[in-house]
Amino acid sequence: MWWFAVAPVTLIAVIMILSAELPLRARWGSLRGPFDAVVASAPPPSSSTESIEFEAPERVGDYEISAAYRIGDGVILYRSSYLQGLAYLPSGPFKELDRYAYGNFTPIDSGWYTWSFTF
Repeated sequence: MWWFAVAPVTLIAVIMILSAELPLRARWGSLRGPFDAVVASAPPPSSSTESIEFEAPERVGDYEISAAYRIGDGVILYRSSYLQGLAYLPSGPFKELDRYAYGNFTPIDSGWYTWSFTF
């Protein structure tokens, strides 16, 4: 009869694993291609540092995208909280991003960064 206790514990463990957001770095290998496709769908890079909003998928894997912008040669993707997200910055973070209050860029992989607003 001990196996009756195993089923609820296993179910709870599975629910917790599925609802927990695993660290992005751990998932990045499977998400890199789809995120590169989002960048490819952005308006062409520009010498202007004005932000140009473009339509992006609402989800890439389990990563929710609430807004997407082309700024210069970079792409900024917002998470649903609008306080953090991902950025594709092939030349690295550039000074003009300061006026949008992006900060705390943390490299993930070849031009890709996580970011969070600085206050």
